[in-house]
Parts: sequence; structure tokens; C-alpha cells
Amino acid sequence: MQKHVVVARFDAQTDQIFTRWRRALGASQSAHADDSAAWPPHLTIAAYEGVDIGALCAWTREYTASRTRVDLCFGSLGVFAHGPAGDTDVIFAHPNESAALTALHTGFHQKLDEFCGDYGRHCTPESPSLVLHATIAICRKDEFSAMFDVLRAQFSAIRAIITALEVYENPCRLIERCELQSK
Repeated sequence: MQKHVVVARFDAQTDQIFTRWRRALGASQSAHADDSAAWPPHLTIAAYEGVDIGALCAWTREYTASRTRVDLCFGSLGVFAHGPAGDTDVIFAHPNESAALTALHTGFHQKLDEFCGDYGRHCTPESPSLVLHATIAICRKDEFSAMFDVLRAQFSAIRAIITALEVYENPCRLIERCELQSK
């Protein structure tokens, strides 16, 4: 079954900062399989199993046509267990609470949530385990401390702008980019 994701993309300056953080971590990370570096910096808005891609792209175009860009602040770092066996950790930047970000996320879920399935249930507004985040790295548990120390030394809160929503086929194949409107 095909899997698709809709992600919020950032302005160029924010992308550069995330790229700098990822490069700083490169020397601390083993070569274990991790596809997080293949993805551009983003916040996952929704994830789907078996959704009609035409309907998803049409909804994304319709939704972004009437929405403006969203200003936000990444004010802290976080971590959660990852992988089928919980054997890796996701290190991420966490956006501060924002009514505009909540509205963007919740509003997008007005349609097509019946296709979220197990794959996307953690991305829905109703999920008790929802953590809006921008992944910086996925690492083995035994690498976490060293990697987090490197990142903590580099991290400071940053302002960011969500400029577009993008639809991807997973793993990481861009299907469509839909710009949000300038304010």
C-alpha cells in the first residue's frame, strides 16, 4: 500500500540553519540506515495509507490557496523513541505553541483523515501522542548522548516561516508543492 505525507516547508534561512545542525551531527553519527537526511527540513502535517493521490493533491492546493504563511519559533530540542523496536531516537526541534500553527495543522485534517490508518494516526490532531516537530537526526540509542551534546552546543531558538505544503510519496519523492499566500 502506498504511503504519502504532507509536510510544511520553511523559508530558505530556516532550511540553512537545519542543514548546519545536521552537518554538525554528521561526525557523531554512525552509518546506520537513516533516511532523515534525505528529507528537506519540515514539519509533518499528515500521513496517509492508500489515499487517492489526485484527491490529496487537490485538497492540498485548495487548502493552501486561502491560507497565509505561518510564523513560528523553534524554542527547544526534544527526543522520542523511534523504529519498530524503539531502538533509535529522533532528535528534533520543537516549535513553540502557536495558534496559527495549530490552525494550519488542524484545518488540513478536515478532509481525508479516514486514510491516515496506523501510518498517520500519530499525526492527527486527535492523537494523544501528537508531537509536532522538525526532525534533525535519527540516531542509535548508544549515539544519542554524544549527538545531543553536539547539537545542544549549537542550538539557539530560531524564528521560522512555513512557506508551503508539499505532498510526498514515502520514501521522499516530491509529488507537488503548494505555496502558502504571503501575508
